[in-house]
Amino acid sequence: MLLNIQKYSQELLILNWGVVIEIALLLFRFFTRMDRTNPLTTILFYVPFVLFCLAYIHLTKMKIMRFKLSSALILFFSFLFSITHILDAPNLSDDLYRYYWDGKVSFSGINPYSFAPDSPNLSHLRDDYWLFINNKDLTTPYPPFIIALCALLYLLSPSIYSFKVLSVVSYFLSSVILILMLRRYSRSPYYSLIYTWNPLMAIEFGHSGHNDSVAVFFMLLSTFFLSAKQYKYSALTLGVATLSKIFPALLTPFYIIKWRLKGMIVYISVVILPYIPLSLIGSVQTSLVTYFERIAFNAGFYYLLEAIISYFIKENAALYARITITILFSVCLVYMTYKFREKDFLFNAYLIIAVYLLLTPTVHPWYLSWILPFAALYAPEPWLYFSGAIFLSYYTYSLPEISPGFWPEQVWVRAVEYIPFMLLLLLSLRKELSGANRG
Repeated sequence: MLLNIQKYSQELLILNWGVVIEIALLLFRFFTRMDRTNPLTTILFYVPFVLFCLAYIHLTKMKIMRFKLSSALILFFSFLFSITHILDAPNLSDDLYRYYWDGKVSFSGINPYSFAPDSPNLSHLRDDYWLFINNKDLTTPYPPFIIALCALLYLLSPSIYSFKVLSVVSYFLSSVILILMLRRYSRSPYYSLIYTWNPLMAIEFGHSGHNDSVAVFFMLLSTFFLSAKQYKYSALTLGVATLSKIFPALLTPFYIIKWRLKGMIVYISVVILPYIPLSLIGSVQTSLVTYFERIAFNAGFYYLLEAIISYFIKENAALYARITITILFSVCLVYMTYKFREKDFLFNAYLIIAVYLLLTPTVHPWYLSWILPFAALYAPEPWLYFSGAIFLSYYTYSLPEISPGFWPEQVWVRAVEYIPFMLLLLLSLRKELSGANRG
């Protein structure tokens, strides 16, 4: 009996940590009601998060004994953590209402790129959910594939909760792909915990239902195909990822090197073709550029740049800052494409997403889902810290002076988020770039 217990002690440890974290998530949900206007929500998040960090540190130090069994337990608790919040009203984010609206509009046979939610042409579609849509004056910022999924979900179940199901299922599938990738690269599945067990991900997908999980799944599937030298499938799935959310397009300069011409043609065809029928029934102009011009929240380097520019130029400082950021990112992309073209494509994918998140004017907590799977392969420590610190950005919503379009962000929040994170990131990059090429 003792021998059997010792044989499965590692799995029992996973069970113990999983149960403890789940209890903490349930208590967090019970005491806060996931209300972002309550400062207690920001504070109590760190109970499950600290427990998760302890589990991550403990388990990643262990040598894996039974990959399949441990992976199955990891995935079981990943799914359990995310469905813990699936029946919650989306109190942390109102994006779900936009998904629902876009699905309803598309299902009604109307091009969602032609009319904004406040358009009189769509007044007959308004319902109780319409009241909670943000940026009602803007057409949808989402690409066609995710719009088609929204329409399908509206057909199957016209409720915001069906969109949560999509988010959770996509998150689970992306967790499976991540573990398979870790196995391919002979790394412990415990490193996947930074993504699969992270309370931030469980909340952003299970509670808020963000559709980034769909794009992340197809992005990771493309990466998995690329590592298996299935170049056409890699190009196809990255095309679908780009049609789900625009950020996977960041990887194309590095993936095309592997795809060659045929793969590039497949990718471009997948991305462009869905817009052709849309152009026949109206506009195909999304509001994504307008969102980029209008929204700034929880930024890192961009915040410093705007502050410096505003010191010298009082008017249009934000515009100049965004232009400068765009130029800087473009330069970084060209430099990295040339400098690291011979390096492991996985590292390049990790690095370019990291650069984007550091430079972009908006860094919402769920954006970390873009990079945490790659961080599991390269530099977990800085992103482990940042995935906890970034939840402090929700503190802004608890301040009494907040109003629509005005978020009184706190300097101390940015300092706690970014200063330790940047130090950890620079140390990890120095170690990686000075080490052996993993490609």
